[in-house]
Amino acid sequence: GFEDWAFNSSYADPVGWSSSNAITFPVMTCGEGITNAPEGSHYATLTCATVLGGAVVAGSLYAGSPEHPAFPCVLRPTALVGQWEYYQQGGDYGTVQVGLTRWNAELGVREDIGSGLIYFSGVIPQWTAFSVPITYLRPELPDSAAISFISGVNLIPGSNLSVDALGFDLSTGAAEASAPAELQVVPGVG
Repeated sequence: GFEDWAFNSSYADPVGWSSSNAITFPVMTCGEGITNAPEGSHYATLTCATVLGGAVVAGSLYAGSPEHPAFPCVLRPTALVGQWEYYQQGGDYGTVQVGLTRWNAELGVREDIGSGLIYFSGVIPQWTAFSVPITYLRPELPDSAAISFISGVNLIPGSNLSVDALGFDLSTGAAEASAPAELQVVPGVG
């Protein structure tokens, strides 16, 4: 929900997230939106901007990466869902990506379990629901997740993405296998 923000020296990022502000400060490419949030009082807004020296940097916000996941996730969601607004400049576009992984102790590596990626462009002038379907590559349950948002992949200054109300859709279809049961019922004696 982006309700909590913390200062990292001279700029703020949502708690649990990192942004492109680390490389663009004093120009802010990620900011805290406080008017008309679809859920709660705050949201994140990402802007592709020209920084000191004339370079253009995409606005980005991420919680971890596939190699270094951000938070535990031991479910198999069908999609990452949320609300967004987007204002494209020129032929620019943005992306939303989610990755689910698990640590394989035998091999000593992090394995990809499932992922989703969508591209978007144009103008989404009011808060609108979005969904990033997750495709699974392996049958195991994940243990971690990572999420990233990018506004301005083509690096056109002014492209702006606002996001809020993130969550995982946990609905399952009839053909999807459910997770193995961890609970067994054993009749008592007596």
